[in-house]
Amino acid sequence: MQRFRAEGGFSLLEVVVALALLTLFILPLASLLNSGLVQIQKSRSFTEATALLQTAIEETKLIAANDWETIAKGKLVINSPNPNYQISTETFGADPDLRRVVLEVLTSDGGPIAGGQVRTEILLYRPDPQ
Repeated sequence: MQRFRAEGGFSLLEVVVALALLTLFILPLASLLNSGLVQIQKSRSFTEATALLQTAIEETKLIAANDWETIAKGKLVINSPNPNYQISTETFGADPDLRRVVLEVLTSDGGPIAGGQVRTEILLYRPDPQ
């Protein structure tokens, strides 16, 4: 008959305590991971909105160069697959050829992105007629 040697091992209590301690360290890391993912999503939205805003600025400059009356009448419309722009134009100062254009990118439901931080104002001066 063969004898088994007593080998050192962990008791059930030691295993339960080790798992409890491990759980106490893993749970905060899981919440940290979740908040990191939320921040990544916000950053992605902000970056996409900034790119859309830059596109809108360039298109506005192009419209001003080719069709100043659209700017002057305040009927500026950006042709984009994302129609969520808020655009306003107004005379800036006493010069009727100087217009202030405010562009803001909005969410699909019409709310501001990133607390309204994706917004810009540009000044456009009527180009000389050619």
